[in-house]
Amino acid sequence: MAKIVLGVGTTHGPLLSTPPEAWDGRAGVDRANPALCFRDGTYNFEQLYELRKNPYFVEQNKLQVRAERYDRCQAALDRLGEVFEKVAPDVVVIVGDDQHEWFQEETQPPFAVYCGDQATNYKVSDAEKARASSQTSASSRA
Repeated sequence: MAKIVLGVGTTHGPLLSTPPEAWDGRAGVDRANPALCFRDGTYNFEQLYELRKNPYFVEQNKLQVRAERYDRCQAALDRLGEVFEKVAPDVVVIVGDDQHEWFQEETQPPFAVYCGDQATNYKVSDAEKARASSQTSASSRA
């Protein structure tokens, strides 16, 4: 019978793997998104910026604060890796929301099972997405 030996809750996001000096690049993505969610509403970038404008955010966005927070996150991720190595589980169950990192809309499963020693997650280019989408569409018509 299976035995649960560890339970972990953690977040994920692009800033965990992005150096603090490059965080402003995320603003370009947000500026292009017309539907940014905040509390009970949806806003474009300018609307959300005006709604949340606050001197506190200016202070929190200084490079020194970013670097300190990034370092804390990296230390926590390292610690999580150490825990996994020590526990050495036979099976890991990950509950998450694939945001088209692994699957495209046409092939998004309700759940997926993977068996292997490691899984590499990398950014898929727009050209690769288009090619995968066209291949999926072509195979569904066959």
